[in-house]
Amino acid sequence: FQYAAEQFGVLPHCRFKCNVSAMTIVGDKEAEDRYYELSVDSLDGGNKTTVPVSVMYNYPGSLTKNRIIEYPGESTFDGEIRYGMNDDTPYDKLGDTNVAILGNGAFAVENARTCIE
Repeated sequence: FQYAAEQFGVLPHCRFKCNVSAMTIVGDKEAEDRYYELSVDSLDGGNKTTVPVSVMYNYPGSLTKNRIIEYPGESTFDGEIRYGMNDDTPYDKLGDTNVAILGNGAFAVENARTCIE
C-alpha cells in the first residue's frame, strides 16, 4: 500500500490511527456547495482535526458479513454511506467529490484505489 500510495501522491491524504468521532452537516440540503465536516481524533495522542468531505464511505466489514457501526449523526447524513461489498458502491457518482473511507484491510485499500482511479 505505502509504495503505491507514495507513487500516486495519495499517502499525504491518508490518515492512520484515528477515529471519526462526529459529523456535522454544513450548508442547506439543496445547496450545491453543501458538505460535511468530520471530527477526527488521533488514537496515538495527536491533535483532533476537522476534515471537510462531500462523500463518506464506511468499510468496517469482513469478507463475509458487514460489521455495522452506527456513527452519531448518521441518520441526518444525506450523502452516500456504503460498505464496499457486493457492488453496493456507486462509483459513477464519485467524480469531483471528496470521499472519506473508514475502516481498514483489503476493502478499504481496494476502495481507496478505485476512488482514485
